[in-house]
Amino acid sequence: MSMNRAAEEAAPQAKAFFLDAQVQRIPFADPLRFDLDQYVTDQALHGLFFMVAQ
Repeated sequence: MSMNRAAEEAAPQAKAFFLDAQVQRIPFADPLRFDLDQYVTDQALHGLFFMVAQ
């Protein structure tokens, strides 16, 4: 199963878009800037290298 397919099934991207829309409704609030796929990849690599280091 690809990461994109797994992410779609868990629906975190939809929740992130909803949260971003809510934040944009706040006056003077900066829009959220994040890439969920990049975050998941970074965390997976961090965990991998952590396990290799042990």
